[in-house]
Order: sequence, then structure tokens, then C-alpha cells
Amino acid sequence: MLYCLEACNDDQQLEDILAMLLSTFWRTPQQVTQFIEQFGGVASFFLLLDRQSENVRVLALKVIGQFLKHCSSKCQKQFQNDYSLSFIFGKLQQYPLTEATYLALLEVVTGNFSQEVGGRPATLLDQPQVFYNPAIIGVIFKLLKPTNLAMKQKVILVRVLQTDCSSDHVDRLTTTERGNES
Repeated sequence: MLYCLEACNDDQQLEDILAMLLSTFWRTPQQVTQFIEQFGGVASFFLLLDRQSENVRVLALKVIGQFLKHCSSKCQKQFQNDYSLSFIFGKLQQYPLTEATYLALLEVVTGNFSQEVGGRPATLLDQPQVFYNPAIIGVIFKLLKPTNLAMKQKVILVRVLQTDCSSDHVDRLTTTERGNES
């Protein structure tokens, strides 16, 4: 299957393969994680972040996030210490940051995944979140900086950050964003 990802030039087929892989992840996460680890980790999925199709990029982010949620702590640390975050940022900054990509990155941070592209995880705004991959927050901030996303999307990020920041810090972030809005 991983060979198919690298060799496939048809974005629709890639979407189908990634959707099938994600479906399998939701049913048997440990088995899929072990399979990906045995065949070189998530490097193949990083390459998909360079595709023109936003759906392929979003699905690849979801696979990377699912893998990171279920892989060993050694693998997670390697991901955070390696070039992986810079690589993700480098690939994604080539394209405009859309709501679907933004939400997929938030899903990677929280480990709370929607089963659809651009779908908002049901509990993202309902309760405080556990951060599975907090290092991705830096990538989100770098990608948000040059965009024209609506303030309501930035507030989602502030809401997620509330679980990890003091209320004073969140108030400063919110006040700063309100000041930038005028």
C-alpha cells in the first residue's frame, strides 16, 4: 500500500487509498501503526503534502496525526526532534492555508479526528483538549501569520490553547487578535 502512495499519480486514487487507510486506522489503530513503522514510518505521507490536491494534503495530515497519536513515545520524540516540523511547514506554506488544512492541523494537535476532509471534530470546541502533538502549534502559527483567515478560525486556536496556557496568556492573545482585527 505504501508503494502505491509513492507511485500513484492520480489524486483521486490517492484520496481513496488514504481514506481506506484512515478507515482502517479508526478500527485497528495499533495494527496500522505497527505496519507503518515496519515500512519506514510516515516519510511517504510527508511527500504527499507536496501534492496539488488539497484533499490529498489534508488526508495525509490526518494519517500523520493518527500515526503520531498511536506510535511509541520514542517515535513521537524522533518526529519532534527531527526535521519533520520544518518539513511540514515548508510543504504547506507553498499553498494558501484553507479552513480544511487548518482544521486538519488542529486535529493533529489534539488527536481528535473527523472522518471527513474539512470536517470539524465534534468535541473540538466543547471541552478542553489533550495535546498529542503540541509542537504542531508552532507550524499553525507560522501558517496563520500571512493568511487572511477569519477571526473566528483564530479563536478556535485560542480555545484549544486554553487547555495549555494560563488564562492571563489567553486573554493577552485574544486582546492582541482583537487589536489586529481593527
